[in-house]
Amino acid sequence: MSSLARQTYLLRVASSGPRGVVKRRNDVTGCYHAHRSFSSRSDVVSAVPLRLSEQPARYTARIPELDNFRRWAKLMAEREVTDFNTIDGSPNLQTLHREIDWLISDNIASVQGFGQSLNSVKHVSSLLNSSELYSVTLRLSIEELEHLWRKRTMERVPLQYLTHTAHWRDLELTVSDAVLIPRPETELLIDFAEEILNRLELQLDGTSTWNHLLSSPWLDLGTGSGALAIAMAQALQSRGRETVPLVLATDKSIEAVEVAKHNATTCGVQDVIQVLNGSWFEPIDDSIRFAGILSNPPYIPTELLGSLQPEVYLHEPRLALDGGVSGGLLHITSICAKITDFLLPGGLFAIETHGAEQAKFVGRLLEQTRAFDDIRTRADYAGVCRFVTARKQR
Repeated sequence: MSSLARQTYLLRVASSGPRGVVKRRNDVTGCYHAHRSFSSRSDVVSAVPLRLSEQPARYTARIPELDNFRRWAKLMAEREVTDFNTIDGSPNLQTLHREIDWLISDNIASVQGFGQSLNSVKHVSSLLNSSELYSVTLRLSIEELEHLWRKRTMERVPLQYLTHTAHWRDLELTVSDAVLIPRPETELLIDFAEEILNRLELQLDGTSTWNHLLSSPWLDLGTGSGALAIAMAQALQSRGRETVPLVLATDKSIEAVEVAKHNATTCGVQDVIQVLNGSWFEPIDDSIRFAGILSNPPYIPTELLGSLQPEVYLHEPRLALDGGVSGGLLHITSICAKITDFLLPGGLFAIETHGAEQAKFVGRLLEQTRAFDDIRTRADYAGVCRFVTARKQR
């Protein structure tokens, strides 16, 4: 299934961006690659979940059984959605109906005799509406699917956490409730980076003025699932240069670091990404200078966390959401205070914010350093002024 199709329903908050208090899962899809993490706490176990679509086939069913589940799930959605608040960006009934088919699609391992790939809602509908009594192999039982759907509608657990899968750009990423679910808007940070790469290549004149940027590393601060770092690594690989620059990524959460490393491996960029545990620049060697630094930091003001939709404030990690009191600027200010120390001349800084007020604040901070040119605030897909980009003076 295309990432764009599944992104259309992603959690949003009207004007404040889609960003809640951590609630740990204990559901039936909890198949994990478990191992002891490097931590000062000896009792901490880091675990990367197995996506539903990767789990082994264990059950068989007939089409009428799946169709009955689908009908029941739709009735459940219709009953529960009346309590949803559409003002805060909660999903509507049409969105929940799509999620039902995505859940069914991910749960089907094989269909004997069905000639179409189950990679779209359309094909799930085609299968369930068929008069043929196909034999279907499932990863979870019908009862387990019902349990998941109750968690989705009654506890408001995001579908991505139930299937442990998030689609972002052209990536299929593993996610757990230790990482923020990547949003479509954040893709624009990669677009801004690619703009700079294109400009650098067009102006390349054989001198070291530009070569040092094209061959220098990039940094993703607060990587979470690793989405930005992985997409940046792929963008650098696509340039066809003999040596691909390294992408470094940092995160304060050891659980997030493990998820990001796993995603880098499954996306085939593990050789050009290094994921480090630590807060912002803390794990970065002071001698390293970057061609570009990207960040989607926590920026929701603490006082607004409770107003977010339940999918966010009940289930996504507070560590990735809470920007602190006094406007949510705690982490943004910390990053901006050190950005000039780690950027090469001509290097790009691109950051996501809560909206126009924060974006203007970042712009003023960068202007006060007198170290940046081309400071710009930029809109997201909804027209909200959400990003700031700047280039360090050459």
